Amino acid sequence: MELIRENNLWEAALDRAFDTNRQIGFRAAWALEKAFFEEPEAFHPFLPRFLNDFLRTENHSVQRSYGKMLAHILKKGMLSPTPSEKEMVVTVCFDRLIDPKTPVAVQIWCMTILEYLFPLEMWADEALRDILRERSISDSAGLRNRSGKLLRKIGRKRVPTDG
Repeated sequence: MELIRENNLWEAALDRAFDTNRQIGFRAAWALEKAFFEEPEAFHPFLPRFLNDFLRTENHSVQRSYGKMLAHILKKGMLSPTPSEKEMVVTVCFDRLIDPKTPVAVQIWCMTILEYLFPLEMWADEALRDILRERSISDSAGLRNRSGKLLRKIGRKRVPTDG
């Protein structure tokens, strides 16, 4: 973590997160996450690359760290995705939410990202509500809790209509 920050190794850590050895990828993403939360402003030049990497990573351990980071980035307004970027992020988050192999922690970060991107397109808003209703009766206490809170929160927000 300190090594990344002190030696400006952000790009190297981003590269290593895609190592074919999944454990190395996990460690790189974990270190990147820790360095990011210690000095988020230093990561700013790498946001476009990071967003692209978030969209394409298949390593669940990396998805968890990157999801946590992206949620923070969106919450703090460090990045305002273009409409096409927003659509890609929404699509990837939905793909991860409906994949039965996706770990709970990754699903929870996807829900959080969608919360910060809300309101969504009409199709996505309805699909999110359906997924959240399904997760609110999950075997996982974490999914039940997060989906219930998010359902209540987005239930208070109006969805824009086209007319």
